[in-house]
Amino acid sequence: MSEISGDWPSYGAIGIILSAANTPFSAAFVHGRMSGLLCTDTRQMPLVWETFLSDAELEAVRDENELLSKLFVLTATHLEEGPGAMAMLLPEDDATLLERLSALSEWCDGYLEGIAVENQALQLDVVQEVLADLVKIKEVAVKSKSTQENEGAYVEVVEFVRVATLLVHAECHPMKGSEGSLPVH
Repeated sequence: MSEISGDWPSYGAIGIILSAANTPFSAAFVHGRMSGLLCTDTRQMPLVWETFLSDAELEAVRDENELLSKLFVLTATHLEEGPGAMAMLLPEDDATLLERLSALSEWCDGYLEGIAVENQALQLDVVQEVLADLVKIKEVAVKSKSTQENEGAYVEVVEFVRVATLLVHAECHPMKGSEGSLPVH
């Protein structure tokens, strides 16, 4: 399982870039959108990157995108590494529970917006079920205090979203050569 390395851009650093460029997006939303696109767009990475940057509201970061580009490449790499490798760009654990829940909701919103709808695998029942769950998570509004129980629930929901992301990626990017191939005895 890959761990987030020291090379992984911080939530705050991505947020500063987006804020300085006057985009309406949070770091979580942008990473969610990036992840949704990478999970469902089967074209080569440079084309997916151009699609990501083609959003009019991201135009302002087109020239200042070194950190976003790094995040994009690392996210693609984590998705391709397989089970357990996906990392999500969310606030650190020292942020309030409300801030982290809000960011998780924004991440799911971005993910759902980033989906490349022309991928046929999105019609699969299992994928539709996962996407419906992400819509529910996105819409959750929590007004709870930060308790041990709520912290544990947050961790479980983040893990669910991470695994759901990997499932959608696996369905939309089947392993080459795995269809119809049988093991040789």
